[in-house]
Amino acid sequence: KMYFHNIDHCLKMMSIIGVHPGIEKGLYHYFRYILLVLSICIIGYLVMLYPYHREEKMTLLNMTPVVTSMCLFAHSIFKLTNLFFKGRQIRSLLKDFECSFWKIEDISESDDKAYSVAQINRIKQMYHIYLFMSTNTATFFYCGRIFIDGQPADRNLPFESHVPFDVPFPVIFVFELIVGYILVIPIVAMDIFISTTVLLTALQCRLLNREFQNIFCDDNDDSIRSRFRKCNDHHSFLIRFREELNQIFANGILAYMLVIVPTLCIEMYILSTEKSLKEDIRAFSYSATLFFEFFICYCLPAQYLNDEAELFLNSVYSSNWHLHSKHSKDILLLLGKSHLKMEMSAGGYTKVDLKAGFAALKSMVSYCIFLRSLGVSQD
Repeated sequence: KMYFHNIDHCLKMMSIIGVHPGIEKGLYHYFRYILLVLSICIIGYLVMLYPYHREEKMTLLNMTPVVTSMCLFAHSIFKLTNLFFKGRQIRSLLKDFECSFWKIEDISESDDKAYSVAQINRIKQMYHIYLFMSTNTATFFYCGRIFIDGQPADRNLPFESHVPFDVPFPVIFVFELIVGYILVIPIVAMDIFISTTVLLTALQCRLLNREFQNIFCDDNDDSIRSRFRKCNDHHSFLIRFREELNQIFANGILAYMLVIVPTLCIEMYILSTEKSLKEDIRAFSYSATLFFEFFICYCLPAQYLNDEAELFLNSVYSSNWHLHSKHSKDILLLLGKSHLKMEMSAGGYTKVDLKAGFAALKSMVSYCIFLRSLGVSQD
């Protein structure tokens, strides 16, 4: 089936790594999942060995590539696991998305239709920008050192890792490069799937707000009841849809936030202390992609959804309901439901919105300053 542009591309990425929600998981898929996780863990083990085989003095700055790589591995495994074990729930979510979301071509108001088309185009552009940034950052992260130095030295592996004596350098290089690009796929797929779904849900809320305002556009009781039933049913659906979306990805988002905060702290620390231009470029590129992912794929969509849902109450109030007393019970029902929040959460512990995003950014800066003070004391 063909879904929305972004989601369709996400499903193709999921099929590459064997976590497509439309496929029932068998032994083959479990084998692929375990093999990929094991491959990531092997590279992680080699990365952890690397500092102990260096002749240089171990400092906080020398340890940052190890911590950054380990955070990347954890980031990928968390999202891969979320997509793999939540396949059935994601499939149910996609079915609701396809069957119950209001279609753009069915919108009668020209202004609403134009806004919806423009919003969908912006969502597509967001996907292409993020895909471009992720691909380029991964390429520079994995291959930047060998492009700059021009020699296949041990330190120019995709990850700064130890090379076992009995393994040829080309073999470990190709192995790390392939796994390195594969582990980016679940990250991009889950980020785009969540951000696109949340943004489209927010767009549905905006369309519903417009319908709320037009419930009493005429005095025909039958048409009023029909419009009320349509709005009430869609409102109930959107509340349930948001709850399902949150249940599927809440723990994955929490794990992601626990990884992204220390990663960005370290990258900002590198930018503030590293004297090498190539490391500065790598850290800046990686940080920019992570900030885009955190704010554009999570905080802003969640904030947009929450803002549109909070307008439900105003839309009902502005519908001239006081002129139609016979429908007062229906209006009271809508008013009661309009107080329900449509918030995204991280594991049920914290909301995901711009306020949480800036609070996390404040924590990142504080930890970065703390790391700098540790680095100075070591020097």
